Amino acid sequence: MKRKLKYFTRITFVFLITLFFMLSSAYADYNTAKVVQHLGNKIPLNLKFINSKGDTVQLKNLIDKPTVIDFCYYRCVGICTPLMVEISDVIGKVKYEPGKDYDIISISIDQNETPVMAAQKKHAMVGLINRKIPDSAWVFLTGDSTNIYKLTDAAGFQFKRTRGGFLHKGVLIFVDKDGKIVQYLRFCQRALR
Repeated sequence: MKRKLKYFTRITFVFLITLFFMLSSAYADYNTAKVVQHLGNKIPLNLKFINSKGDTVQLKNLIDKPTVIDFCYYRCVGICTPLMVEISDVIGKVKYEPGKDYDIISISIDQNETPVMAAQKKHAMVGLINRKIPDSAWVFLTGDSTNIYKLTDAAGFQFKRTRGGFLHKGVLIFVDKDGKIVQYLRFCQRALR
């Protein structure tokens, strides 16, 4: 009996040490996924992305009024989809007209996602809005890693690829018609996968 108890104690100790190192690593990863506010800085408007129709577009042709930028990835069920659902809900409740008073741009941080995936997510999210909005009011983009990183770096949005997706924070970034960052709105204080 004493031998079994000793063995069980050793196994428990090894398990706890392993768990400690796993949690320490996860905490360190969490800290690499942060948002560093760059209020007053301009995002690079010359960057090119692909919209949900498969067309190549430049940010300077999309941002001509106050714009909300949502960094996400379309397969994410952790924080990205709930954030987009909240955006859909707010669009239906506020008096300001999307497409007239402001626009929204959701940009995938995953260079492997496709315009088809962007179109599917757009269809799902716009379908939740309880009023009709212009097609150009909420744009869903994909892009290559170079343009994604140039934009996320300029905006201070840091993320880390994991086996199951990405580690990142939920935040909306507001820019004016010239691409100047004027506000950050955190959706959640902890990163989800």
